[in-house]
Amino acid sequence: MFILKFVVDLTTTKNQKSFPMTEEELIALTAKEFNIKEDSIDLSTNYKDLPNWDSLNALIFISSINDQFGALLSSSDLLEANTLEDIHKRIQQKF
Repeated sequence: MFILKFVVDLTTTKNQKSFPMTEEELIALTAKEFNIKEDSIDLSTNYKDLPNWDSLNALIFISSINDQFGALLSSSDLLEANTLEDIHKRIQQKF
């Protein structure tokens, strides 16, 4: 039993939520990660046009989504998506 609990603890983060990310949470996280105002983006925003968007920040963004919501996006998920709404749909599919 101890081993099972240890494995579960390793696969979840203390701050990780156990339900899908809402649209508002995705916008808030995106604004935070790219240091922009929340009201400057919405679901129709092409995330590749965001200031500071590059491959390194894409990996950080993927990691933040995984850390906070447990949805592991791949780099191909991002390549196939165009907007924040596309990313949100992919996150929902992970649950």
